[in-house]
Amino acid sequence: MMKAKLYALSASALFFASACIPSSSKKASAEMETVGSDHFSLEIPVGLRENDRLNEDAVLCYASLLKGIYIMVLEDTKEEFEAALINEELTDYYTNDLDGYDQLITDAFGIDSDVETGQRTTEKKTVNGLPCIANSFSLEANGTPFAYDLVCVEGRDHYYQLIFFTQEKD
Repeated sequence: MMKAKLYALSASALFFASACIPSSSKKASAEMETVGSDHFSLEIPVGLRENDRLNEDAVLCYASLLKGIYIMVLEDTKEEFEAALINEELTDYYTNDLDGYDQLITDAFGIDSDVETGQRTTEKKTVNGLPCIANSFSLEANGTPFAYDLVCVEGRDHYYQLIFFTQEKD
């Protein structure tokens, strides 16, 4: 679990930041690679392979089945998020900002599946000038425990969900 947490923290800290790896950390940069889409780039551990089957809505999905590390990025335009709040009559429950987006996304983990979530830690951060909210929590699905890091990031025109998870080991 700790190894995956380090990968997740490295990946979230390096979101939009291929240039932010410390120059004194040549080994770290050799173990990371840059992936992305039209709107962002992300540093991930070398050895992860693209895996579109994790989530059909994700902009990118990478995994190492041997290491049990999974990374996904989903994105929504700010207009899509605002329209969803209005069309689904959720404006009384969620604000049309990063805090509301984060709350809606984290709430969805308990609504749309038969999971039991553990304690969640939340931290507001700024990464490369972009506001984000980092959440760490555990959940159990079908008797299997998983550790999650979920980072919601606010870009100029988009919100992003960076989802990192691994199966917890005893």
